[in-house]
Amino acid sequence: DLNFMVAIDFTASNGSYDAVGTLHYYNTESFRRGNLNSYEKAITLVGNVLEYYDTDKKFPTYGFGACIDQSTTTSHCFALNRNEDDPEVDGIRGILDAYHAIIPQIRFKGPTLFSNVLKKAIQCVLLAALTRRNAVDIQEEKSKYLVLLIITDGCIDDFDSTTQLIVDGADFPLSILIVGVGSANFEKMEVLDGNDKRLSYGGKVASRDIVKFVALNAIKDRTPQEIAKTLLEEIPRQVVDY
Repeated sequence: DLNFMVAIDFTASNGSYDAVGTLHYYNTESFRRGNLNSYEKAITLVGNVLEYYDTDKKFPTYGFGACIDQSTTTSHCFALNRNEDDPEVDGIRGILDAYHAIIPQIRFKGPTLFSNVLKKAIQCVLLAALTRRNAVDIQEEKSKYLVLLIITDGCIDDFDSTTQLIVDGADFPLSILIVGVGSANFEKMEVLDGNDKRLSYGGKVASRDIVKFVALNAIKDRTPQEIAKTLLEEIPRQVVDY
């Protein structure tokens, strides 16, 4: 079974959601007319591909890098539907609905940290493995595989701890798909991708490559088939390597 988890960047570097032209700019009428912001485009383009392959069409969906309601503390991993006990939403429509609903309830902040989201993904695969181990025979343990989709503007502030978590995460049934929006410098995302050099941290080399980075601007005008190929071309090998 292939399942997907989604994490969306709400840090201040994206610009205010009520300012025209920013990455999160949201206007109900514009959306209805099909004028999507960068995150809506990423959710729609990438999500339509992922939804086809997801086993149950339900996506645990999180945000990071924002203060919720009146809090002055930045949350680096919060359920987009405001239900931490059940963060799943139904399909791409559910992701967009939760995204639109929460925007007025948060204040974009920072810094941009991937660590909490990565920890959440690793916790999910560990919990799933423990549940299966208690319920079925050990052979079923590798039948579930999680792909974490992170949509971000690319300005990451916890590169070292993110690297460590990716290196550790390579030992679990996990892949990470990072989609960059906007025109920021994505150099660190390319490093995390690990195409040129396998990631390592503290002397430990990742047991396999689990990260794929794609810049939205590079794929947004391609056909659905080309987009699917670009996004998913490494995942089958990553699953087999695991």
